[in-house]
Amino acid sequence: EKSSLFWTRACQHSSTPRRPSSCPLRSHRDTMAAEGFKIDWPPADAGGGGGGGCCAPGQACEDGACDAPAPKLTKLHISGWPGCGYYRKAKAALETLSVLFPDKYEIVLHEQPDRDAYRAFLFPLRDQMANSKANSHTSSPFVAMGEDFAGAPGECTYVGGCDATLDYARSLFGGPTNAPKPAASVADGYAVGHEFDYDLIVIGGGSGGLAASKEAAKLLGDQGKVLVLDYVKPSPKGSKWGLGGTCVNVGCIPKKLMHQSSLIGELINEDAKHFGWVSPTSNGAAEGEGEAAPPQNVHQWETMRIEVQS
Repeated sequence: EKSSLFWTRACQHSSTPRRPSSCPLRSHRDTMAAEGFKIDWPPADAGGGGGGGCCAPGQACEDGACDAPAPKLTKLHISGWPGCGYYRKAKAALETLSVLFPDKYEIVLHEQPDRDAYRAFLFPLRDQMANSKANSHTSSPFVAMGEDFAGAPGECTYVGGCDATLDYARSLFGGPTNAPKPAASVADGYAVGHEFDYDLIVIGGGSGGLAASKEAAKLLGDQGKVLVLDYVKPSPKGSKWGLGGTCVNVGCIPKKLMHQSSLIGELINEDAKHFGWVSPTSNGAAEGEGEAAPPQNVHQWETMRIEVQS
């Protein structure tokens, strides 16, 4: 049929007879043909060569024997700027459609030089469309379907951005799309006035456990009860600690605080004098200007340890 595109032969065979399975491409072609792999274009009920007409798709008969009208072009408008990778990707997909099906799709480019020019062009037009998502669209690209997006945007249909455009192209061939599944609330079984002692039990009193339990207590308020189960196995030297886990008590946080303490000591006693900060006993002496007095600030390990643990 002239209205169908079939899987065509992709390799040349010699005149030597061969078994059908000797050519993998031919075998693949025969399999797809057996499964009915074809795209009806245009549809049989749309005219323009479908349903056994005598003219090719999108062409009228020269002798007037066939009154089938040419199929109406679907105009897809895309706006963006060349520096945007998503615009280039969506533009390539739409231009491929126009190459594969020139009698069906026409791509109209509204390409702007940069982001500011793109938004200056888009915002007045998108605000005239009935779709609320189109009204709030700010990213590149912007794709719409209709006759005249620049002149009559209110009569156009909003398609979306890059992902929506690729999904649209895939859907024409029956391919999967990335459209998100509709969200639905699922009951978790919680009911006020249950027979349990606690609404939530958190195992582990580390950073995550404490954050989860505190947030739950805040949400439940006076009507809920939250329990935190924490256990600290003593170290080989018998060290133990309370809530907060390894990170808060003997891990990341103490390490960073003690490191900060050492940086402050070095800054005060070594670097500050080069920036004009001197103690009265140093007589303003900096490096190369005489003997400087000993540091006025002495580190107290016990004070630092208590502050870090508090």
